[in-house]
Amino acid sequence: MEASEGRLAAFECPRCGASTEVWLLEAPVDGAELVEECSGCLRDVRLACRVEGATTRLVPVARPQGSTADFDPSGSYRCPSCFESIDTWIDPENGSRQEYVEDCPVCCRPNLVRARIGPDGALEVEASAE
Repeated sequence: MEASEGRLAAFECPRCGASTEVWLLEAPVDGAELVEECSGCLRDVRLACRVEGATTRLVPVARPQGSTADFDPSGSYRCPSCFESIDTWIDPENGSRQEYVEDCPVCCRPNLVRARIGPDGALEVEASAE
């Protein structure tokens, strides 16, 4: 492949939502993984190539420590005060068991959120009133 050849691809950061374009100098291989820096939060994002004909998509991939299963960092819980469904994002780099306090974006009451990432990459999130 000549230096002038390549393929433009983009990804959306799972942390901050910024869209980042990446110039792939080598021919992308479906399923291959790479690490690129997000243009929004400037943190590294692990990505998987999804090649579909002339189109290449870069999909964020996160794996809990010791697991080979794909991990979806998004989850939700029901606020114990107002019963609204609340979406949240869990960073697997903080461990497979996490506990933190988060104010409900609807009723503003504090919730104790507990998240668990199973060995298969499944995410469980629950909350109780603090």
